[in-house]
Amino acid sequence: MSGKDNNHEKPKQISIEIDGEDFEVEEREMTVTELLALVGLDPADSYLIELHGEGKQDKHESGDEMIKLHNRQRFVSGDRAPAPVA
Repeated sequence: MSGKDNNHEKPKQISIEIDGEDFEVEEREMTVTELLALVGLDPADSYLIELHGEGKQDKHESGDEMIKLHNRQRFVSGDRAPAPVA
């Protein structure tokens, strides 16, 4: 049995990571709202930060924003709640 047999059923799926959880998706573009829903978050309370190599990041705050996805893309969520003042 070759490794190709495993990919035969769903060759279009790509792997992404949000908040340390791995997801397999078929879409090549998803909105911030759709991506946050994968981890059970509401875009009214959260936004996405796309992680790139070398410490670079992109902040995605609009729930309607379309994000082009690629294999092994990584995101973390951010909280929209204001930080408490000490």
